[in-house]
Amino acid sequence: MDFFDKVVIAKKAVEGIIFKKKFPLIAVCHVTYRCNLKCVYCGYHERNTDELDTNNLFCLIEKFYRLGTKFIVITGGEPLLRDDLGEIVDFCKKKRMFVSMNSNGMFVKEKIDAIRNIDMLKLSLDGPRPINDRIKGKGVYDKVIGAIEACKREGIKVNITTVISKYNVFFIRHILDIAKEYGVGVFFQPADQTHCGNIEKNIISELPNETDYKKAITLLIKEKHEGNNCINNSVAGLQHLYRWPGPRKIPCLVSLFSFFLSPDGRVFICDMFPCSQNYLTSIGRSLKETLGNLTLPYRCEHCWTGSAIDFNLLAGLKLSRVVAFWNKL
Repeated sequence: MDFFDKVVIAKKAVEGIIFKKKFPLIAVCHVTYRCNLKCVYCGYHERNTDELDTNNLFCLIEKFYRLGTKFIVITGGEPLLRDDLGEIVDFCKKKRMFVSMNSNGMFVKEKIDAIRNIDMLKLSLDGPRPINDRIKGKGVYDKVIGAIEACKREGIKVNITTVISKYNVFFIRHILDIAKEYGVGVFFQPADQTHCGNIEKNIISELPNETDYKKAITLLIKEKHEGNNCINNSVAGLQHLYRWPGPRKIPCLVSLFSFFLSPDGRVFICDMFPCSQNYLTSIGRSLKETLGNLTLPYRCEHCWTGSAIDFNLLAGLKLSRVVAFWNKL
């Protein structure tokens, strides 16, 4: 991303924050809801919907590109279950968009060529082998570590995402050690009803004890203050997460700059609130008009998604946060 692109993004961001003007800076593209794993806190694999074929998906991405979208997040389900994943990545890169992908890591080594041109791969890792595999399934830990090693060999930038649940709340240090060993960043967020992707899925039994959770976040804040650059959450973002699960309102910039696509080609404004799938909207003749008419549902009260929180914290236009955002670009 060159200096001109950064300036355009910064200008659009400031306009959006001040004038509440929508701009599709980011398109989060669910290319499938299929997944080969059944993580205890996740309900995405329970969704069942059609998937756009390659050409129709390209047409939809093209529409976002023409509106000025600079970032594409390819996610699922497990994106690498699609045979055309490499074509999707390459199409987005030809549009000079920054492409990141969320994956469980199970097929990365076998399909490394499909993601060779990606800008960032985000892998889910939730603790040491017995803890991670209790959450995700037997053998997953070794697969994820193998995926990280493969990406490092091939020069593919990789980060980790960790969901804090009752199983791994005491193993945050292990995640930090893995991140340091492999020179990767890690984003943390709590397991939450909004994270499971399905309001009907009861994950209360998987949530961490509040006291234990706060100790884990306190550790992360301490590490961040001491200069641990592996932690991708900002200090302000971690301080927000510390207040989970109590109500914690935050200005929502995601609703102005980020839009979600379902596998069947419908759009919605966020995927991190209960019943989000009830708000899927078919695209009309004008994508710009469709996006402009999308609104957050009344049930959206707070946010516990690490990356979204850091983005939303830009709303105050504090210099330190603006500079941090510029540097991340």
